[in-house]
Amino acid sequence: MPRCFARMKKGALFINAARGQEVVTDDLIAALKSGQIGAAGLDVTDPEPLPDNHRYGARPNTLIMTHIGPPSAAAEGDSEFIEKRWIITRELMLRYIAGEKMIDVADLKRGY
Repeated sequence: MPRCFARMKKGALFINAARGQEVVTDDLIAALKSGQIGAAGLDVTDPEPLPDNHRYGARPNTLIMTHIGPPSAAAEGDSEFIEKRWIITRELMLRYIAGEKMIDVADLKRGY
């Protein structure tokens, strides 16, 4: 197991909202399978969009957002826009954690 995941607390939540290429997919999936990483929240993936049969899609402990993770205020310069996106992101995460029906669900057949 790669050192970066092995150094994390067992069962940690891994979130990537940076760039999909920053994560080695095979390493993350191995960490998820072993339980070293308890769950992953991904706003970005590599490749993007994911193909229909991608291994992330079959992982019950992986949440893939529809590339709506909120940007920083400095990047967008529109605090109202950013606040609305944070509200959506927070709602999605709370629903996911509670096992409730998701909103804004990606259609894997359509690719988005």
